Amino acid sequence: MIYTIKKGRHYSTNWVGMLWRLVRGWREFPQHKARVTFDDNCLTPSQDADDINKLFGLSHGLDHHKESARFGWRAKGDRIEILTYVYKGGKRYYEPLIEVVPFEDVYLELCRTKEGWKFTASGYGFTIEQKTVQTLAGFPLFYKRLYPYFGGTYPAPETMKIKIEWL
Repeated sequence: MIYTIKKGRHYSTNWVGMLWRLVRGWREFPQHKARVTFDDNCLTPSQDADDINKLFGLSHGLDHHKESARFGWRAKGDRIEILTYVYKGGKRYYEPLIEVVPFEDVYLELCRTKEGWKFTASGYGFTIEQKTVQTLAGFPLFYKRLYPYFGGTYPAPETMKIKIEWL
């Protein structure tokens, strides 16, 4: 599926695919696997250098600003930095994971384990990178799937396309 974030917007398009995955997500084990490809407009930085765009992830329950885990991304020169991005007890934590170039496939996996959220990235030209971020104990009754979103403060300065092939 290609997710488009239009210039001047925060949310990505492709609502049909997102709704289908949301409904399915309530019944599945909390895990995401995908092959992701960014277009070259994703190199356009946000007006706020501290903004982290969201790629995909899972939220514990309905409020993703309390408990959630996502892959984040942002422009970093001629590369795209992919980060771990977690809310734990309402506090935000993030850490760089890898960097990729536009039109380069990267394989990303997000999985909930007993220890916390495990972020895995692999692709051409780099070895597998893994990080585990500890979260609160217990598993919630359901998860909400989260999809591409630009920024925090400012909307997308250009129309951007991200191809996500769910595995």
